[in-house]
Amino acid sequence: MIFIDPHTDLLNVLAFINDFSKTIGVKNLDIDTNRIRAIISGAVHDGDYSVSTASPFKKLAAFVAYFVAERPMLAPLPLEKFRNIENHQNAIFALEIAIDSLYGAKIHRRDGEFTLRNKIELSEHSYIDIVEAISSVTPMSGKKLVAVLLEQMCYRRNPECEYNLAS
Repeated sequence: MIFIDPHTDLLNVLAFINDFSKTIGVKNLDIDTNRIRAIISGAVHDGDYSVSTASPFKKLAAFVAYFVAERPMLAPLPLEKFRNIENHQNAIFALEIAIDSLYGAKIHRRDGEFTLRNKIELSEHSYIDIVEAISSVTPMSGKKLVAVLLEQMCYRRNPECEYNLAS
């Protein structure tokens, strides 16, 4: 969905926000599209997290960090929709975009290419904890942890893609 080109990325992110908003029953959102442009630009140019050989986990961790830090979603979501997670709309949308983007993503390793065929699924309890945990991530702090978290959530649902443990 993202890391195609800046214009396409912007259109894809906005389309996802629109579709996800409808799914959760929110009709009107206050979004700063200039901040979304800045998020895409930041994530695309974020050092080791943006190179073409970076894993989808690293690329999306950079995206999540910029999204949460830039706060393009200007108004809170209705609390009843998200079990009273207060003022975490940016972490919610960042996590949902990352989960959606990882579904079908390809992982390139020395021993071959693997596709994440199963979408990440989270319990309600884990979802709330993860949203709260990533709500303070910034481009300067926490990206590595988000990358590892995304990677482990994917491997939980796609164990064939995980590196083998050394004997």
